[in-house]
Amino acid sequence: MMIHSFCLLLLSYVLLLQTPVLAATQQTYAVIVGISDYALGQPGKGDLNFADDDARLFANMLQSPAGGSVPAANIMLLTEKQATRANIIKAMTLFRRAAKNDRIIFFFSGHGDQGVLFPYDAVPGVVVLHNDVKLAFRQSKAQTKLLLADACKSGSMYRSSLSKTPVARAHTLNNNVIVMLSSRANQFSQELAQLKHGAFTYYLVLGASGKADADHNQTVTMRELYVYMRNTIQQATYNQQTPVVFGRFSSDMPFAVVAH
Repeated sequence: MMIHSFCLLLLSYVLLLQTPVLAATQQTYAVIVGISDYALGQPGKGDLNFADDDARLFANMLQSPAGGSVPAANIMLLTEKQATRANIIKAMTLFRRAAKNDRIIFFFSGHGDQGVLFPYDAVPGVVVLHNDVKLAFRQSKAQTKLLLADACKSGSMYRSSLSKTPVARAHTLNNNVIVMLSSRANQFSQELAQLKHGAFTYYLVLGASGKADADHNQTVTMRELYVYMRNTIQQATYNQQTPVVFGRFSSDMPFAVVAH
């Protein structure tokens, strides 16, 4: 009986080791921004409907087991009036707390244009540049850095030519720098009333929560996530919106771990 019990205990331990998990010692630090009601906007004339909800949805996903059960203390959530340029820049100093093995994420849902993201107090000259985020990334020791932007024309941040599946050509590189943008440079990112969210954010969270796990191995890789998002977003928007992903990373790098 003792031998039988010991074997069962050993088997349970082995199965536990085989369960896919994000790196046990990896911490995630995230700055999450969502702006629907702009200081100078008006309903139907510049304001959005669901961008603040997008931010809360993504924050909730990060705090779930699929997102790594990120502690609330590691997340800076800025919505509406909180999301001024000054507050966004200040919030990104959170990334300096990250150690080498950690992951940092900048998520933005709101208005954007060629190479810029618009904070709550946006006026000419008061914007968040892609270079502002890059600088905050460079000042962090984190090995894995992600920029996720649900904003119109966000694909303008990518100046090189696109392949049909951009992640396919990054698989041999070791650095984990990922930029995932909601649309191409000449496209508008859509909010869908039936989803009550932006299409990009909705399918990002749905995919990370398990829908993108094509091989059912409990791990959603960057390749799986992008392919799922590209297909679902194109279908939901009648091919009017195609997400873009690029950077230096393995396409097999885990983005989320899920239980079936």
